[in-house]
Amino acid sequence: EKAAAEARAKAERAAAERAAAEARAKAERAAAERAAAEARARTEREAAEARAKAEREAAAKAAAEKAAAVREVKIAAPPPAAGNAEMAEASKAIARGDVALGAKNFAGAEKHYREALQKHPTSVEANYKLGLVFGMTNRFESAVQQFEQVLRIDPHNAGARANLDRARKKAIELRAARPASNDLPPEIAAQQLYKDAVKLITQRQYREAIVKLDESLRLKHDFALAYVARGSSYVGIADYRRAIAEYQKALTFDASLAAPHYGLAEAYRGLGDTARAKEHYQKYMASSGRDKDPNLTKAAQAWIAKLGA
Repeated sequence: EKAAAEARAKAERAAAERAAAEARAKAERAAAERAAAEARARTEREAAEARAKAEREAAAKAAAEKAAAVREVKIAAPPPAAGNAEMAEASKAIARGDVALGAKNFAGAEKHYREALQKHPTSVEANYKLGLVFGMTNRFESAVQQFEQVLRIDPHNAGARANLDRARKKAIELRAARPASNDLPPEIAAQQLYKDAVKLITQRQYREAIVKLDESLRLKHDFALAYVARGSSYVGIADYRRAIAEYQKALTFDASLAAPHYGLAEAYRGLGDTARAKEHYQKYMASSGRDKDPNLTKAAQAWIAKLGA
């Protein structure tokens, strides 16, 4: 009996030790699981904080880029009417362009036809020949813009109409063959196209800027600044009615902007509507928009005084 009791006691101690070991192991597993859960939670918190920080930085960068873009907006002034001297200079530039084109010096031809258009923006010949250069160098979207301009000046120009049809078909084929770019989100791509267009506007390459802005607005239809820039481009080629429509669209999407009012004033001045021009110069002056430019403010003051009552 004594031996049996000792055996039972020994078995009970062993069972107790096993139970204690199991309890310790369970506690250790629980502690390890808590530590793992805490580590996961900490990792998730850190990842969330990193994402939030990246989002804040991206938002700050976007805001800075938007502010910079606002400062970059250029408002083209209506080109002056060509007098006899300007027309003569334009004719000489066209002749130089013809020589370059005959030698297949497309860059030289483009340069001289542009010079002609600076002197005489409504020259049918210079606009038409620049359109031909764009077509010959596979810039069909720019060619479309150019031949459309010819037809606005001379609606019955059969050559421009035929070339416009060809350029449109080629532009469609080129877009269809162009691989889709997934490198940039649409909004970022739209902003880049806008920046490229602003550079072209500063170089007075208004029709090329319009092509860029068309694509930018296809990607981001509510991009107010792109409408301002496209309006400015239309002013640069003396297409004032289209410019007015663009500036009005800009105000539809962002009524706080000042630049559309200055652009509207310039477009109405180009049309000879001095009353509306003065009205929008005054609206520009009264605006508190973040995009007001001190130089344009001075210019608006000068035009208000010049236009009088």
